[in-house]
Amino acid sequence: MKENKKIAFVTTGHPAKDDRIYYRFAKSIQKAGMPVTVITTLEDIQEETDIIKLSGSARRAYSPKSFYIIKQLFSCSPDIIFCAEVFAVFPAFLYKILSGAQTTIHLDITEWYPENILQKMPALLAAMLKPLFYAMMVLAGLLIDGYVSGESKKLQRWLLFSPGKPNAIVSYFPDLSHFSHFPTCESNDSLTTCFAGLFTEERGFFRFVEVLNFLAGKNPEKSFKGLAIGKFNSSRDELRFQQMHSKIPDNLVFTLQDWVEYDKLPDVYKPADIFIELRDNNFFYRNSLPIKLFEFMAMGRPVIYSENDAIKEVLDIQEVGAFVNPLATEDVAAVLQKYVDQPALRIEQGNNARKLAVEEFNWSSEETKLLEYIAQF
Repeated sequence: MKENKKIAFVTTGHPAKDDRIYYRFAKSIQKAGMPVTVITTLEDIQEETDIIKLSGSARRAYSPKSFYIIKQLFSCSPDIIFCAEVFAVFPAFLYKILSGAQTTIHLDITEWYPENILQKMPALLAAMLKPLFYAMMVLAGLLIDGYVSGESKKLQRWLLFSPGKPNAIVSYFPDLSHFSHFPTCESNDSLTTCFAGLFTEERGFFRFVEVLNFLAGKNPEKSFKGLAIGKFNSSRDELRFQQMHSKIPDNLVFTLQDWVEYDKLPDVYKPADIFIELRDNNFFYRNSLPIKLFEFMAMGRPVIYSENDAIKEVLDIQEVGAFVNPLATEDVAAVLQKYVDQPALRIEQGNNARKLAVEEFNWSSEETKLLEYIAQF
């Protein structure tokens, strides 16, 4: 592999130190001896870490963002550009035309585009813009030289629009040098359950609170903790939690923890005995492979999830936890009750999870796939 091949990552929707872009992709490429630049328009940042150069500018309008990206690309003159979003492809291509460089452009597919954007809009506006966004998808597919995707489901649609282009599945599995095995406690007198993500209804945060409230009420002689890592999306959601919190039993304690950087996550996760996510059963969540699942597995924790087709493709959940109906509070609480009554089940499934992480679901194997993909260009 050419050691001085220069790589740039361009993103309009992620911070510079994004888990996937920085801690996985950029770090691995840096380790392989290639200079890396991460360019983001989401935040203001001018920083250099090791030999990874980070540059950012929180500009709101798309045109200034595009000019900024082009300027930064001229500054680092990359041989390969990875775009984290469709919108990043167009300024990357303009740079290629203006510079006359033999740069190749690649799309890293991590979202269901354009649904991830349209679902946030009013229905009428979304219907009007949908043809435009699909046209941009087709155009982006023509301009890029290849695809990397975190999972096969999201890649399949792009290959329909531009078949035959080089592609690779490079998943989100954790770096085991960060995520060590911390066996869960064996006590049946307490249980600490963890939620990570936005504190919203669709992400399952309030169901998480309801389930623990119900479980604690059924077991007044035991103690329960709810560890929630993330943030509220609105003051209305925060008020709703405060109202729910005022009614919880004395044997239940909630701790809200703000986001931390990727390499600090294990310390935050460590107190948890089990991880639970009760997301809505919609198209996005049912067909997306959650990163956190594998991080908790790497730490040796059982995982409970809303039923998920993407997980079924790669893992038998019964080995490491359970699928549940997120709307069935009492049924979910009954699943958690098993882990309260049978600490040995926590240990068994936690050990299974860690074993699978070591054997299959870790970044080491994915890193090899990424470098092999880069070597083609």
